[in-house]
Amino acid sequence: MDLLRDIALFVEVSRTKNFRLAAKNLELPGSSLSRRIAALERSVGIPLLTRTTRKVELTDAGRQYYQHCLGILEQSQLAIDELRQHHSQPSGLIRVSMPVDFGLLFMPRVLDTFCAQYPQIFFELDLSPRRVDMLSENFDLALRVGEVQEPNLITRRINLFDIGLYAAPAYIEKHGMPRTPADLSRHQCLRINEQPWRLQRVPGRKKAAATSMPPAALAQSIPIRGQICANNPGMLRRLALLGRGIFSGAALMLQDDLRSGALVRLLPGWCMPPLAISAVMQSRQQPARVRLFLDHMIACCQSEQISRRK
Repeated sequence: MDLLRDIALFVEVSRTKNFRLAAKNLELPGSSLSRRIAALERSVGIPLLTRTTRKVELTDAGRQYYQHCLGILEQSQLAIDELRQHHSQPSGLIRVSMPVDFGLLFMPRVLDTFCAQYPQIFFELDLSPRRVDMLSENFDLALRVGEVQEPNLITRRINLFDIGLYAAPAYIEKHGMPRTPADLSRHQCLRINEQPWRLQRVPGRKKAAATSMPPAALAQSIPIRGQICANNPGMLRRLALLGRGIFSGAALMLQDDLRSGALVRLLPGWCMPPLAISAVMQSRQQPARVRLFLDHMIACCQSEQISRRK
């Protein structure tokens, strides 16, 4: 067990690259931590760290050893989690980073049902537009919208969002209902940028007719205009609720607005290109509590989609 404990100490020093911070996180005296790491280096017979007055860096051997140590600790934690899962309720902390709007509009329902089922699992949520550093900031999961380009992380697809066009009844009453994609160029469009909106036929809609249509009729690029452009979807949704225009959004995150009638879908035979939401992790080997939460998120997305089609 001493070796396993020393490995855990080494991983924390490697992660923080700072003995003082690592000692604080581990609740150990700095001198004790330094002695244990030195003893570990003597036992393997190779320097693992280079120390300066400002920071700690891994040697080439240290980086290789660090990757092996992560696997050892993950397997050890997984074994403990599996035993706990069989003999008691899953427990522990899950740290999750997610985009602000996804967190506000969809995650409360997911957390509500999950926490009711697993009262011993706790959450620390970071709602931020920034892309957190999974390793240095010690997150279990980070949710990403769009294509994930982080080859050093493990990705699991949560859902593919249907992106439709929505407006408040007050806007439609004042400005009329668009009947074709081309009509959008004459409406107030709440947009993220000045690019044209790319619309495509909704899969399964008007399938027979679509087979004889030219490609231009299956996908269209519509120049749009409007008073307001903003880089935050949540702001655009609020403006749409006030009747200020048409905006594009994911139906899965607008269920409350659609059920209440605060928003209605426009041009239901058309949609924007779908948008993926994925979870990224440091390793495929995740504790039971994290796997349970991932499965629950996916199930919630599927359940919402099925209920929306009925």
